[in-house]
Order: sequence, then structure tokens, then C-alpha cells
Amino acid sequence: MRRNFKNERTATAKTIGKKTACMVAMMTAMFALTACGDEETPEEKLKNELSSAIEDIGNSMNNADTSTEPETQLPSYMFENGVLIINVDTKNIANLLKEDNIATDDVVEILFAGNATKADGCSTFKNVKKVTFGESVVTICQEAFSNCNNLETIIMADNVTTIEKSAFWSCDSLVNVKLSANLESIGDNAFHDCISLTTMNIPASVKRISNQAFESCRALTTITLEEGLESISNAAFAGVAVTELNIPSTVTYIGEYAISSCPNLTSIVLPNGIEQISKGALAGCPSLTSVTIPDSVTFIYENPIGENEALTIYGNAGSLAEKFATDYGFKFIAQ
Repeated sequence: MRRNFKNERTATAKTIGKKTACMVAMMTAMFALTACGDEETPEEKLKNELSSAIEDIGNSMNNADTSTEPETQLPSYMFENGVLIINVDTKNIANLLKEDNIATDDVVEILFAGNATKADGCSTFKNVKKVTFGESVVTICQEAFSNCNNLETIIMADNVTTIEKSAFWSCDSLVNVKLSANLESIGDNAFHDCISLTTMNIPASVKRISNQAFESCRALTTITLEEGLESISNAAFAGVAVTELNIPSTVTYIGEYAISSCPNLTSIVLPNGIEQISKGALAGCPSLTSVTIPDSVTFIYENPIGENEALTIYGNAGSLAEKFATDYGFKFIAQ
């Protein structure tokens, strides 16, 4: 079914009755998400935009006999005043809108609701500013919103478990991100080159941050990592703007160039449990003055830091940390 919101108004009263209940339920859930996730947008926003349509539908139901009418499915989408509500899994939402003479450039806000378990196929929505992933959504698919340069706000309900590869690649205006509390996977390049992103709070449910997940997020000054995280993959935080990064004690692996090219990074403490320092892991960080290396480290790839006359290595006397400092001419202080 490919009917827009205006078409739904002309349906029979019997069919409308079921859809009205669904719409009201979706709107209630959306308002709750909006209220707790984005203070900038009052919950009356969609209510004002859709209230007249709901009133029309309610009036048409007054004389309807729905006692024997079978239940009907939700429309694939509803669209009104720049707000697109997607109710089903589809990669071809842009094509469906085109068939109904709706331009993707007219969409400024998207809500995934109804039976939509996957968010996909929205990279052509260049003017969308806000996306809300409702309770039905589990997966945000590969490249779903890549290069949506006007996207500013993302709100995820807590059923979202997976952000796939390059889902939000190069969303230049992205500033506000509320991740699902049950998120498990942040894919390769998921937020790569989101140049306006300043803060990222990653929940404890995430065990692995994939390759280049936040690479080149050059305004990213605050990153919160929770206990439970196990690995930070290759170039995951390369080029971010943090001055310090608190790595949880549960992390056992930091990949190649994982925290490299961070111009403001001044100090880092590697947790006891890390077994190796990979190639270029801390390379190209000119402000780095303090690195603490635990005894658990049994292998250091050549010089993963590069030249840095101001750097001091902290570790235990007689440890690999002391040998590394001596071999490469860094100052060493025993803890």
C-alpha cells in the first residue's frame, strides 16, 4: 500500500477507524520520545501539524459501523507538512514518494513507526533535519542516512541494537545524538566525518567500536565510554578533538591508529588488560605528554607514538613500558 496522509482522509469510515487508532498510538509514542530526547522541539509540533487531519477522520467515523469490518494494514507511509512517518521495512521509500508526486527535498523530519524494524534508504533526503527511530526499529541499515548534510538530530528508542556500516557517514550538521541504551554494534565508518558532532555517549551494551567509526569527527571533544566495552578497532577515534579519553578497564584491544591524529589529546591511561599496543595506535598526537602503560602489555609495535620530545611514559620499573621508553628516548617515570 502506498498512500499518503491526504489519501487516507478519503478512505471509507470503516477502514479509517482502525488507522486512526494506529496513528494516535504512534503519535503518543513519538511525543514521549521527543519529550525525553530533544528539548529543542516541543511535543506539540506534530500534534499541531496532524490534529486537523485526525479531527477529519474522527468526524467521518461518527456514523460508521465497524463491528464487522476486518482489521486493515497501516499504509506504507504518511506525509504531512514536511513530516514523514514510515510504517514498514522498505529501501524504496524515495520511489514510493515519487510515485505520489512527493519530493524527497520536502521531507524535513522522519519518524520510523508502525511495523518498521529496519531504517533504510534515506540517503536521498537531503533536507531532513531530525530522525526518530521508534520502538519497532532494531537495525539502522548500511548507508541509510549517509551524506544527509542537513541532519542535526537523531533519537533512538531502546530497541535499536545495530547501527550498520556508514549509516551516518558524512552528516555534516549532525550535533545531537541519543543512542539506544541497548545498542550492541556500531559499524565501520558509522559516524565517519560527522564534522559538527561534539559529544558522544556510548552505552555499556556496546562491546566493540568498529573500524573508523568516528574517524575525522574533528569537533568531537567529549567521548564517554562505559565499562563493558572490549575493543576499539582500527582508527575508531582517529582525528577527534578530545583532550583526554578514559578507556574502561574492560577494554583488552586497541587497534591500529585507533586514537591517532588527535591534535588536542594530552594524556591517556591504557587499562590493565591490554596485551599489545598496535601499529600507530597513538601516532600524530602532538599535544600528548603522558602515556601510562600497564604490565599486561607484552607487545608494542615498533614506535606506535612517533617522535614526541615532551612525552613521559609511566609504568612499573623493569617492565616493557620502561624498555620501550628507553629504546625510543622517551622520559620514563616508575609508578
